[in-house]
Amino acid sequence: MTSFCKKSTMARRFLAIALLSLSVLTGFRTGHAVSPGEKPLRGTYEGNVTVPAGTTTMFITFTVWGNATHLGRFQMDAAGDLNLLTLALTNGTTTFTAANGDELYTSYSSSGTPNGDGTYTVRAEHDITGGTGRFEGADGTFSTTSQARIMATLETVTITGKVYMHGTISFP
Repeated sequence: MTSFCKKSTMARRFLAIALLSLSVLTGFRTGHAVSPGEKPLRGTYEGNVTVPAGTTTMFITFTVWGNATHLGRFQMDAAGDLNLLTLALTNGTTTFTAANGDELYTSYSSSGTPNGDGTYTVRAEHDITGGTGRFEGADGTFSTTSQARIMATLETVTITGKVYMHGTISFP
């Protein structure tokens, strides 16, 4: 009996070591193969986007500020075609400028869903397209989610909200 228990315990240990080794070697993490150099990207940013009232679709540019892993404090300059009725943005581009001046570039699109209380849930998908300094050759993806509030006057429409970033980035 003790011989069988020892063999069973040894087999379980061997299996556990084999699975651990496999996960380390393949970068297995909850079903996601991790490429060498891939790192989590998380952060937040906020600011206002103000556009002229009376139009529904227009090309906009805006600047916001935030903080994120690998960037630290940053400024984000963004542009794209915005539909104010749906808060959908297409042909979007961004430049994230880190505190040391290194830049990270993305292309993105977003869509908004009304919540029925005067706010919208806005979700954007970013593809990292490169950068400068330590972000030269960077790639990856991240999504952003926010609860946006729209304030309108006769002259302007202002969209405000805190945006949450979540994704991955690879850079040398």
